[in-house]
Amino acid sequence: MLRRDGSTVFGEKLREQVEERLDFYDNGVAPRKNIVVMKTAIESNQNKVESSHLMSKTKCVTRLKSFQAD
Repeated sequence: MLRRDGSTVFGEKLREQVEERLDFYDNGVAPRKNIVVMKTAIESNQNKVESSHLMSKTKCVTRLKSFQAD
């Protein structure tokens, strides 16, 4: 599932790719293929989604415990 709430992962990866292509013109260093960059972006985005869900669950459990203690 892809996020639609303003993730910057894809923009950051595309910026890296542009920098790599500019480096190719200056120094001859071959840039990564687009498919590799997009797979990396998807994995990074999924990791961010999973970590944000984990943080949300942790906050809910913490709140629930504090309510139960009262």
